[in-house]
Amino acid sequence: MRQYTWIIVLILIANTVIFTSCERMERMIGPAIPDTAVPSPESMVLIPAGKFEMGSPAGEFKMDNLQFRWTQPVHTVYVDAFYMDTHEVTNLEYKRFLSANPEWQKDSVSIEGYLAHWDANNNYPEGKANYPVRYVPWLAAVGYAEWMGKRLPTEAEWERAARGGLPNARFPLSDTPSDGDVENAEHHLMAVQEGNGLTPVGSYAPNGYGLYDMSGNVFEFCLDEFDQPPGADPPPEAFYSISPTHNPLNTHLENKTIADLENYLPGSGYDHSIAGKVVRGERVFSRGFSPPGPFHAWPWHILIGFRCVQDIEP
Repeated sequence: MRQYTWIIVLILIANTVIFTSCERMERMIGPAIPDTAVPSPESMVLIPAGKFEMGSPAGEFKMDNLQFRWTQPVHTVYVDAFYMDTHEVTNLEYKRFLSANPEWQKDSVSIEGYLAHWDANNNYPEGKANYPVRYVPWLAAVGYAEWMGKRLPTEAEWERAARGGLPNARFPLSDTPSDGDVENAEHHLMAVQEGNGLTPVGSYAPNGYGLYDMSGNVFEFCLDEFDQPPGADPPPEAFYSISPTHNPLNTHLENKTIADLENYLPGSGYDHSIAGKVVRGERVFSRGFSPPGPFHAWPWHILIGFRCVQDIEP
């Protein structure tokens, strides 16, 4: 009996030593990563699911009543979690797309103004590899995203991501513009048209989610249609005023949420010449548009680029 008692005592002592050693080791290396934790895809960050107040506060855009009306009313929106590119698609990244997809090269696309700043051999300007690509139509941006296994963000996703976890701020890093926050956004309408005012992506500090240039460099395409023609007041039934509260996506389809995405993208038979597309940039709630149709050689395309998002597999 005494023999068994000593065996039990030895087992208890051994377990205590092992437990203590493991506890010390855990403190040294930190807590274990849960099995459910999935690393973000390369050059992407996780935007957590949640709700936020979408739109501009009263009194914003006092000098531009039209744009103020485009960002009203403030409304609560919930979006599921997703991944977003940390930076805008660059000239170098788009060049790789062209190399793999000759049908999108300059000599294969009969679109006036397409990649206007590139040469006839599909080369971007020297020294501009890491600058955001421009003069790309919405359909080409969608094509690039699909090639990457991604898509363009909805307008609601873009705004939630741009806010960086700051619910009431006007800019990605704060409520007031400053160097490294608004970045070169103040140069959008003038300097960029002269070929200046842009910077390599990631030149300034990221927002709270780790996203660069959400208020600088180029404006960015979204998936959504823009249902207010330029110069006109938003009608009472404008989508921005009556959007669903969960994953909204503005289309002319009956179902107006991201769940109907497969019926909206090119190849589904949907007519994308119906309406212009939403572009976002500068303030976290600023809204603009690209004219309807596959592409228009409109001067503002010098200001428009894009970044992609990726759904999280269930």
